[in-house]
Amino acid sequence: MIYHDVIVVGSGLAGQRAALEAINNDVDVAIISKLKPMNSHSVLAQGGINIAIDDLDQNNYFEDTIKGSDYLADQDSVEILVNNSKHEIEFIENIERIFDRNNDGEYSPKKFGGAITPRTLRASDSTGFSILNILYDQLLNSKVKIYEDYQVLKLITNDEQISGFIGLNYNSTNSNCIELFSCKSLVLATGPSGYVFSNTTNSSSCTGDGIALAVSAGAKLKDMEFIQFHPTSLVGSNILITEAARAKGAYLLNSDGERFMKNYAPEQLELAPRDIISRSMIKEIIEGRSFSDLNEPYLHLSFTHFEPEFIKNNFNDIQIVSREFANTDITKHNLKIVPAQHYFMGGISINNSAESNVKGLFAAGECACVSVHGANRLGGNSLLECIVFGQIAGRSAAIFSKNSHKIFITDEDSHISKFNKELSECFTNSSNNNILYISSLRNDMRSIMTTYAGIIRDENNINLGLMKIHNLKNLIHSNQFKSKSSHPNISEISEFFELSFMIELSEIILLSALNRKESRGAHFRSDYSSRNDNDWLKHIIIQKINSTYDISYSPVRITTLNPDVRNY
Repeated sequence: MIYHDVIVVGSGLAGQRAALEAINNDVDVAIISKLKPMNSHSVLAQGGINIAIDDLDQNNYFEDTIKGSDYLADQDSVEILVNNSKHEIEFIENIERIFDRNNDGEYSPKKFGGAITPRTLRASDSTGFSILNILYDQLLNSKVKIYEDYQVLKLITNDEQISGFIGLNYNSTNSNCIELFSCKSLVLATGPSGYVFSNTTNSSSCTGDGIALAVSAGAKLKDMEFIQFHPTSLVGSNILITEAARAKGAYLLNSDGERFMKNYAPEQLELAPRDIISRSMIKEIIEGRSFSDLNEPYLHLSFTHFEPEFIKNNFNDIQIVSREFANTDITKHNLKIVPAQHYFMGGISINNSAESNVKGLFAAGECACVSVHGANRLGGNSLLECIVFGQIAGRSAAIFSKNSHKIFITDEDSHISKFNKELSECFTNSSNNNILYISSLRNDMRSIMTTYAGIIRDENNINLGLMKIHNLKNLIHSNQFKSKSSHPNISEISEFFELSFMIELSEIILLSALNRKESRGAHFRSDYSSRNDNDWLKHIIIQKINSTYDISYSPVRITTLNPDVRNY
């Protein structure tokens, strides 16, 4: 059995920041990750990271975030995010100055969607990569132990407290690939869950492991109905075109050549919040003002009003991506774009100390929900949340570990043999008509979620989606998956658990969406098309109790800013 005081699951920004903070509190710390740290999803974050530029902007930044959240964000949590932004940016910059500056050496922030003033810092066109690279260098020079190519399969609790987990070692032999880890405190920082959808900007590794692991261990989830769809992904591939493009003046056009956002957000136009733009795009498509020469309708993102030299100097990364993946020269032709799933506002419910309701279990980053994003996240806030609450999670986990007695996991061999036996029962190497194939069910699930849990929802479609997900669950429970041998290999085990995690998340998302009978932020119900503050200024909390999902509510914490009309 492998033991560490604090174990962080996930090696992206939130995970690395948590580990660095924990090790500075004199405890034994490890990171476990199914990816190489520099392959974490954080490296794909091109846009930028927000900062309160000065004391005056602290209040503006707070108000922009609350308004952007459609007034569902917990305001005391947003205050922590905003008030710690300068400290965390300075933590990065004191190691290495990476953010773009003007000729006077001052920050050169950009104005992103939903902001009234420029406050998004960029490190050229690779902000996430640049920050992660700095943290990783610090990590390599620390005493943090890194376990790469490990997947966490099941959390172990003792008296409702975390005591460890069962892990899958990708680099082991098939017969010895299951390993047991023990710890006093555990930080889940597993990142996105977007591979639940077929139209997503997320990679295939983003399978919601942390959220599913947590809920199975008794943790509460919050705000799971709120799924952000980014307005600008390439049609077909769903490769993201950063919001920075619109921050620098790119236009959204319909089939009439009209900048249609003037009809939905006359002041902010292309820099309205993402939920408003994506919903507006769908309306343009429904009302017949889209292009329809491909398999799916699409709209245009235009750079052709710029001089070629300006495009070369400001959009070089987009030029490269457009040529390689869309066969488009953006100096001459418009990009074909559609909204695509991008971010989960909901996740493991944590307090301002990053604690879940399970003793010893902490969370940070996209898999967590302290609710700084509410019903819609503003661009530039995700990277900041990762490092602000990653630092808080690491400190809290270390303190908990110091004050906690070690809970021993007894009889390691029994744990592993029981797990292997249950796992083997899910697979067979025989051939019959009832054999299941992981890839087939995964494709079905992703198609269901894209169809029934998308940008526009209603009760009938959500119920249809739930029925189809339940059918998939029933298939899994009553049949076996195809294996190449008498015992599943490492790849089969990994894909089986990822599928199980995603199906669990799918059901929870649909249940939450069905329960919230209003429209707010990224959750739009055509059968309840208005925001309803009287009944729904509250979070939906879901907890798994005896294999069923219990739904409860918690009020939005309001400190200074009362809900108002959300115009842009």
